[in-house]
Amino acid sequence: MKVENNTNWSKIINDSVNNNNTVLGAKKEKASVEQSGSIQASQLNLVPQNDSSIKDLLDKKAELDKKSGQLDVQAKLDLIKEKRAKEIEGYQNEINATLETKNTLSKYQEDLNSTYQVEPGSQEALELELRRKFEDFNRGGQMPSPEEFEAYSKLGEPSEYQQRMLEYDKKIVALDERIEETTSKLKHELQEERDAELSREDEKILEMYQAMIQEEKKSIDKQINEKVVDAAGNVVDEKR
Repeated sequence: MKVENNTNWSKIINDSVNNNNTVLGAKKEKASVEQSGSIQASQLNLVPQNDSSIKDLLDKKAELDKKSGQLDVQAKLDLIKEKRAKEIEGYQNEINATLETKNTLSKYQEDLNSTYQVEPGSQEALELELRRKFEDFNRGGQMPSPEEFEAYSKLGEPSEYQQRMLEYDKKIVALDERIEETTSKLKHELQEERDAELSREDEKILEMYQAMIQEEKKSIDKQINEKVVDAAGNVVDEKR
């Protein structure tokens, strides 16, 4: 009888000790989470696997990380400001230099008029204008009239004056094409620069938005920690 009684008491004592250890362990685990304020991978198993609230919070945090990354990309656009400024300045210098060359060639043409004593409305000048019209037509310009076609067909070889003037014309046309191409590039760069300036005007708003994202992420971390702590408390209560 004594042996049986001793055996039963031993079982009761062991069960009591095991239960106390379980409760104490859970309390320590809860206290550890509350004190550290962080989530350990080993503690996540305190939350039921079907608890979607934490998954939703983690998904929301991932979305905030994505938005934060997008703002970082916006900030990096400032790194190309100096390069763009140099390109704009280069295009402007090229246009100015080309215009200067074009003006020089036009001055040469004026000098030819003086050298060859060609007056406006003279036969030499009228023939030159007719030849110029067909040169423009060959480059895709307006089609001459039937009368002009007939008059052009009756022209002989161009005079020395006309030949030199037409050579200058070709150079000026090439310069005009270069100016047009460079101006197009410049407009593109200026538009991008304008867009960048508009973005920089919103820089403070972007910084405030970035700060709001960081605060929201901290709030999510706090909510997750609270859920883990609550889950740890529930484990303790269930085992009491």
